[in-house]
Amino acid sequence: MRSVRRYCMGIALLLSVFAGVSAQRTGVSAMLGGATFKMDDMKYLMDIILDSYPVEGAIITSFPPYFSGSVNVFHQFYPHLRAGAGYTYTSTGARANYTDYSGKISTDMFIVSHRLGLSLNYSLIGTDRLDLSLYGRLDANYSSMDITSSVYVTNSTSIGKYPY
Repeated sequence: MRSVRRYCMGIALLLSVFAGVSAQRTGVSAMLGGATFKMDDMKYLMDIILDSYPVEGAIITSFPPYFSGSVNVFHQFYPHLRAGAGYTYTSTGARANYTDYSGKISTDMFIVSHRLGLSLNYSLIGTDRLDLSLYGRLDANYSSMDITSSVYVTNSTSIGKYPY
């Protein structure tokens, strides 16, 4: 968790330093954002995990906001041809939880993705303000998922008689 915070602070620093910096032919662009999605694949995985619980749980339909940050470097070789390279970081997570008087069952998922890529932009027609171009990007993606499950059992003793 601490390394994620350091990483996010580093990206924020890079964004504040490099955002919008560009020369006539070379430049740097940066993006920082967040969004939420339905994430059907994640719901399917959570449904499988909930089926493994000894009690019946309910699937959640929303997940925490998706975080994304990227830094791209580009160079304009000709007036109509620009190439670049970039790095993108994204993360999200999910939680399944069941709690009652006898204890608690919890499963947390944290997903991180690192993407390195090359891009090519070919301008077909355009002016200073509007451009129609072809854009292509080739990326290598590394994603990791950390799943942590825990069970807490509450010990309870009842004293006395209970009429039924």
